[in-house]
Amino acid sequence: MKISSSLETLLGLSLPFITGQPYTVQTNIYAHGKGGREQRVNLCFDPAADFHTYTILWNHHHIVFFVDEVPIRVYKNNEARGIPYPKLQPMGVYSTLWEADDRATRGGLEKINWSKAPFYSYYKDFENDL
Repeated sequence: MKISSSLETLLGLSLPFITGQPYTVQTNIYAHGKGGREQRVNLCFDPAADFHTYTILWNHHHIVFFVDEVPIRVYKNNEARGIPYPKLQPMGVYSTLWEADDRATRGGLEKINWSKAPFYSYYKDFENDL
């Protein structure tokens, strides 16, 4: 899942999966055109074996990434200390699937099984309370 702007000054949140074991999800935060806020979290389950819920709560105070209602990362708004925080920019929500053998598949050890296509992503209960 990715929430991102299309403006030159990139603003976005993303939740990409790293294939293979350990099963890993990476949380990315981009603000004012800069990343460098990535964190990886190992999951205790195979995310493809069953349905799971991935949620991003984003408000003026913090960004919280959840997996099955369990918070896996909290990023606090520290703009007062000069740390960029994503806000005040039009955003869109979308999913992508891309092959990144060089960095997201344990150096190419794990391959996407394209025979399992098509791949689906569903959104529900999307709210915008700004």
